[in-house]
Amino acid sequence: MGLELQVYTSLVDLNNGMAAGKTHAQAKSYANPPSEPLVDWQPYPQAETWRQFFLRVSDFMDQFVANQDMPAIPVTHSANIHVIIAWWLELSIESRTYFEVVPASITVLKMSKWGNKSIERMNDSAHLHMHGMPNPIKL
Repeated sequence: MGLELQVYTSLVDLNNGMAAGKTHAQAKSYANPPSEPLVDWQPYPQAETWRQFFLRVSDFMDQFVANQDMPAIPVTHSANIHVIIAWWLELSIESRTYFEVVPASITVLKMSKWGNKSIERMNDSAHLHMHGMPNPIKL
């Protein structure tokens, strides 16, 4: 596409603390039991809470959009996309809204000429299917 790649550390995936890089069995041994409010639950020692993650990604998006003079194509993880959509729709962190994100799919967020925010496309994976990927994609 002829675009310059830029890496933003603010868009790294949710930090799982001590569970990072461990097998599911190993991570389970570190797991903290869920606590309320769930957005402040720290699933593993040294891990981010959902609130910390949500605020990190939302703060990044505020700055990212403010500094864009042309459309941009962020490429990131599904948890980040979930937060970006919630941020775009101005949903509160307490809304507990969940967006299913298909691997390698495209989501297009659009601002109308009147300033209305919309989701033009979500989970579009036609580009994968036309190259032989199954529908739905199996992990």
